[in-house]
Amino acid sequence: MQVREFTWDQELFNKHLFILAGRSNPKGGEFEGSELYCQFATFLCSSPTTFTIDGSSPSFTVSSWSARVLIKPTASTYIKGGIWEVEPWVRAKNHNGWPGPDWGFDKAEGEFIPVEAGYHTDFTTDKYPRAYSLGFTYDTSIYSDPLYNTEHQVYALAGGKAQPRRGRTTVYAQAQQMIWKPDPNDTRGLIVFGSANFLTSGDGTVRNGFVAGLFDWGPFRSRPRDYVGLVFQSYLWNRKVVHSMNASLQDEGYRNQWNSSETMMELNYGLNVAPGVMATPYFEYIWNPDQLASSRVLPNVKYAAQVGLMVNFEINPGLNLPELHRYRK
Repeated sequence: MQVREFTWDQELFNKHLFILAGRSNPKGGEFEGSELYCQFATFLCSSPTTFTIDGSSPSFTVSSWSARVLIKPTASTYIKGGIWEVEPWVRAKNHNGWPGPDWGFDKAEGEFIPVEAGYHTDFTTDKYPRAYSLGFTYDTSIYSDPLYNTEHQVYALAGGKAQPRRGRTTVYAQAQQMIWKPDPNDTRGLIVFGSANFLTSGDGTVRNGFVAGLFDWGPFRSRPRDYVGLVFQSYLWNRKVVHSMNASLQDEGYRNQWNSSETMMELNYGLNVAPGVMATPYFEYIWNPDQLASSRVLPNVKYAAQVGLMVNFEINPGLNLPELHRYRK
């Protein structure tokens, strides 16, 4: 069992101001998010991967103390910003007990501060819904330099302790637009979407990251709740990460060079089996797999592929229970 969220959510001034405070996570689709992303099985959910790894806040499965303010000048426009506690203890097994020491404020090592402005419509206001946003993040926490140790030597070769660094910023842009419908008055149709993330100061694993895809809701009139998805995601790695990986290869006796980019593709079909139940067979292909999670990097690995099946059950629609609908945009 995990406590993903423990918050107070308040609407004020006739749906123009929304306040969220408590234990939450900015990577759960709150910033640079889309309802389409978690329809994919392999490398994309809630937010683009670059947003989630170029910062010190933990994965979207855990939470820390936070506050977020959302302002809606009009029904289709918004400005929002928040501050999240960066606390390494939430990465510990069982968070050191529940609620344990990580529920205090004394373990914080910085703040993660995202800001976003955008335009968003849905079928109640637009026959062809769209969403556009621009965002900025500032991470004040301490993190490890991806290349150097405290003696300014290459960590992969000399060992020692990674050089501590503090502060990094990113900017991002996101767009989503329904471009075609078989029936102008229906909700079925083809959506194009994409995003771009750029590291503007400090060091992160990814220098620039890009997402581009197509999503077809209801590809067949007889199957209006099915979908077909195609997405590509590319990383341009930080030059320090490339240097470090090349040093690791050379230390193991290889002359190969680690590739400075990686691209992933997923094609899937979402089959609506019953209310709340989706079965999604998928195919994934990766160009230049990074092997960052491997204990030993293997040279000459230029591609990887997998096929699989994701089965997803949502309790509320599956059991016909009410759902919490939160204003995020």
